Amino acid sequence: MARVGGFFQDEKGYVIAEHASDHSRVTVEDPAQAGETITAYGNDLFSVWPPPPIGIEVSAEPRFEFSDELTASLSGLNKRYLYLQKYPLTSPFLALAPALKVLFQGLALGRIGVQRVDFVVPSDQAPGDWPLFYNVGSCPNGQAEGCATQQVRSSAYALLPVR
Repeated sequence: MARVGGFFQDEKGYVIAEHASDHSRVTVEDPAQAGETITAYGNDLFSVWPPPPIGIEVSAEPRFEFSDELTASLSGLNKRYLYLQKYPLTSPFLALAPALKVLFQGLALGRIGVQRVDFVVPSDQAPGDWPLFYNVGSCPNGQAEGCATQQVRSSAYALLPVR
């Protein structure tokens, strides 16, 4: 499997993320809600186009977004999917779960070298502290949203509190 980077995490393993509605931090005290859009931050998860600026903050234009073609040429696989574990994590494998609806993958505005992934928490997500995975792979039906994975190894995850 091609290696992916990871999500930024706090000292307890929770993802550094924001509620998209007001940009407040997602915490155990202010968790994500089912159906809500969340912005998670990380590094080295995917390749972007155009090539990112080096050592300067990202501006609004051009828009530095995930590139299927560039990621494929660098890793051999052009699809990357985001999953939120739906069942207790009992092995180093991701249990079958539908891929999340990703609204944006790219560089975070006003930051240097930080990647951002905006996604929707599934409306049927159970409350709990769930591993958020970013995996490389392919989907049999070619669709990202709702595609169930094969059991895929992943070390690129952090916990997302959902209530």
